[in-house]
Amino acid sequence: MRFKVSPATLIPRSSTETLVKATLSVKEGCLVKESPIRVLDVGTGSGCLLLAILNSIPGSLGVGVDISQEALDVAITNSTEHNLSERTSFQIGDMGRLQDSSDLLQAFDILVCNPPYLDSSKSAKLTSTFVGTEYEPPVALFAEKEGYGAYEMLAESIEHDLKSTSPHKILAPHGLVILEIGNGMGRRVRDIFNFMKFERAIADIQDCERCLVFSVVPQP
Repeated sequence: MRFKVSPATLIPRSSTETLVKATLSVKEGCLVKESPIRVLDVGTGSGCLLLAILNSIPGSLGVGVDISQEALDVAITNSTEHNLSERTSFQIGDMGRLQDSSDLLQAFDILVCNPPYLDSSKSAKLTSTFVGTEYEPPVALFAEKEGYGAYEMLAESIEHDLKSTSPHKILAPHGLVILEIGNGMGRRVRDIFNFMKFERAIADIQDCERCLVFSVVPQP
């Protein structure tokens, strides 16, 4: 699939393909549903990740959330061009406060996220090192706390959702969270999401740990 991008979105990379493959592999191994699978993409950008997943899972439905309306406009265009607009919706949202949006209380089966994870304190050096990043929005690339800030914000949202006594939740009781990570970030991200059950790590084509899969811990 080919996707339009703009200065408000990231350029799709091979790591995105790894995240799609990871989602499809855990879908087959962990989810058994007769009803449509619901996918939430946090930080959707151009929508490429969400749309590739929906295109590969017949009948699935998805919501893409991003802090940038300019990025969402690109995602909406991409969903239309790939004939997926009837199975997708897009909305403004902050990954650190997902619980503030009642529209996200849909008991999603899968939450995927490719957060910004480059260290913001090294933005100048990293921009010159990684080809193409000079054309991309810094908010989608760089995070505070040595690159772990976005993971912490997302974890706060998910933990709040899981602890809520409301019958309406963002994640289904069997829900999965699938994250892209940077090289060497696996151990600390596991610690950040230690309130969930760690399922597996998935490597990219360079055999580097690239995706982590977590599941909701059943409530007693």
